[in-house]
Amino acid sequence: MVISVIDISQNSMDEEAFDVLGDLLSNYEVDQLIAKNCQLTKAKLDALGSHSGLKLSKFDISENPMNEKGFNALGSLLTANNEVIDLVIQNCQLTKEKLDALGSHSGLKICTLDIRSITGMPFDLFLAISKFATESEVEELLMDPWKKFKATKDQIMELSKWKVCGKLDVLNVSDNKDLGTSGFSEVGLVVTKYQVKALMARNCNLTAERMKAFKENTRNAKLEILDIGWNNKLGTSGFGEVGSVVSKCQVKELDASHCNLTAEGIRSFKENTSNAKIDSLNLNWNKVSKLGDKELSAISEIVHQCQVKKLYMRYCYFNDDELKRFKALIADTGVKFDGF
Repeated sequence: MVISVIDISQNSMDEEAFDVLGDLLSNYEVDQLIAKNCQLTKAKLDALGSHSGLKLSKFDISENPMNEKGFNALGSLLTANNEVIDLVIQNCQLTKEKLDALGSHSGLKICTLDIRSITGMPFDLFLAISKFATESEVEELLMDPWKKFKATKDQIMELSKWKVCGKLDVLNVSDNKDLGTSGFSEVGLVVTKYQVKALMARNCNLTAERMKAFKENTRNAKLEILDIGWNNKLGTSGFGEVGSVVSKCQVKELDASHCNLTAEGIRSFKENTSNAKIDSLNLNWNKVSKLGDKELSAISEIVHQCQVKKLYMRYCYFNDDELKRFKALIADTGVKFDGF
């Protein structure tokens, strides 16, 4: 006789009952055990795992806020289990220490790891999840995206190490002036691995070389937002690389405010965005006086070419004549223009 699923959720059984359950699991080759909110402890899991021949393909221990000893016992049980398992540990008050205890057992093989519903996740736990998922050869990691993280250079280097990763909505590396070329190469890896939606990289001493290193590691990344404001050392080739990133990563919102934009930079950007579609382009604080009629015309061509929906050019110091002529150049695009 084979039993597919046993569900003991909401039953706070004692160790003796878990010992009996372990015997049942072994003798009837139970495939899935659901044990939500059972007040699991080390002693209960030890009793359950004392029986050889377990062949669980799924173990759901959600809503059991065990301590580190409990997670250590869980690791022992899973290591002795004879199947690659889907493990569900939602709402278990996970910490780095608990996950480290679980991962201290060599030979763990987990197909799907479901750790959704973590609130207020600190960096050390986010990193520990990636480390554990990689070392346990997790094929599918289910977790809610981490909404926003401001990373240091060392944290970027740690995040880039791991193969199996969660999702990160917003990565902020602003004001990290020591990332260098190698650092931005790792930022590219992190953006790709963690499926980052928005990258904030303001005031980072970005250069053409660093943008190129970032671009080369973005692979198949899709960035909705790229903010490179207050980087005034990009130069002509740097803005060319920015254009390549916008096209390659399908960036929808670009902030290049206060970037010392030059005529040559505009042309270089335009040349590399022939297939881009930009919803919002922010060029605030880039002085028009450094440009000229041809370059203002080039900006208007970018608006046409990239089907820009919103163009911000505040504090660009247009004179009345320049502003009038520029508005005429973009009048047929339908772009929402905010500039002076």
